[in-house]
Amino acid sequence: MAGEKSNVLVVAADDTAGSDELRESLRGRAEGADVAFTLLVPATPPGVKQVADMEPDPDRGEREVKPAVKRLREAGLEVEGRVGDSEPVSATEDAVNFGDYDEIIVVTTTRTVTKLARMDLANRIKGATGLPVEHVTASKDGG
Repeated sequence: MAGEKSNVLVVAADDTAGSDELRESLRGRAEGADVAFTLLVPATPPGVKQVADMEPDPDRGEREVKPAVKRLREAGLEVEGRVGDSEPVSATEDAVNFGDYDEIIVVTTTRTVTKLARMDLANRIKGATGLPVEHVTASKDGG
């Protein structure tokens, strides 16, 4: 794939779209490479509501994705943003079905219930899409 642009889907779960760790991971990934990122923020409702009612909250997703895209672009990255389904695996499957991606980066926080749950999300996305998946652990937005 030498000379071709790599398209990377970044799934930012758990309020990680604006995290310092995500920005630095993407900067490292883009160093010396022609890469375009699509930042996908699942429209997950906040707090306990996500367990009781997984009804998507697209307004919350938009409030997260817009400043994150701006921040990543200010860091010199080529990035587009979108809001997906409230369930991260479904959101990822939708994006992959309607896009052309070479790999996926899954970002979760240290506050995700357990390390096993964080790893499971990355594994479930890999199994659902068949694409290579990298897992990044980040703090909540803004570091």
